[in-house]
Amino acid sequence: MTRPRIFAVFLLLVGVVFGVALATSCNTQLAGQIGSQSQGDLQDLPPEFASLAEVYTVLEREHIDREILDNQALTEGAIRGMLDALDDPYASYLNAEQYSVDAQDFKGFFEGIGAQVGIRDDRVTIIAPMPDTPAERSGILPGDVILAIDGESALDISLLEAVARIRGEKGTIVELLVLHLNDTEPVLIPVERGVIPLNSVIFNMLPDGIGHLRITNFSGTTNEEVKQAIQSFKDAQGLGLVVDLRNNPGG
Repeated sequence: MTRPRIFAVFLLLVGVVFGVALATSCNTQLAGQIGSQSQGDLQDLPPEFASLAEVYTVLEREHIDREILDNQALTEGAIRGMLDALDDPYASYLNAEQYSVDAQDFKGFFEGIGAQVGIRDDRVTIIAPMPDTPAERSGILPGDVILAIDGESALDISLLEAVARIRGEKGTIVELLVLHLNDTEPVLIPVERGVIPLNSVIFNMLPDGIGHLRITNFSGTTNEEVKQAIQSFKDAQGLGLVVDLRNNPGG
């Protein structure tokens, strides 16, 4: 008489860290390609927003160097200020260039250093470098705090802005000033960006018929990869399945 098959799903050490994936449901993004609102929409704004128009009018009339006024830059600054007032590190504005970089996730690859990042104690922190990536090879470690990116402070920027600045064209260099966990002095680490495949699911059959399904990140291919892993588990007539979400960037 065969033992009954037990299909047990264990969530091990589930620490959900909202990260880079655009699919993260709690991650509010305002892409740089925001469409123009209709006049009716603008009329529906709270009366307090009239102050924005008043400030712009004063600048246009009285600023000492009115020729330098850049309407696009002023608009983006107003949007960023509005989102900063939420005190929510996951509500971020990306301009068109930053959005195009961030949107690479859903292609199943991206160009960058290959590290998952999050916000811990209000600081941009490495959750985990992905295996065999420029980040791992350069000495980036879990728990590293990113203090500066290419010489510019990273202490007061949003998570998505940090990710957009770290990513970039393969073959280019990004310099990260990082503070290793338990160290007192930061180190400057140059990292050459590369093409990072987003194979988000790792599946192995362990002894005694236990399957180990690890989700390392979330992308447009994750759903299909999970289906394939579960099918492999069924084909192997597994008795139990462990779903491992440790150190993934949330989703």
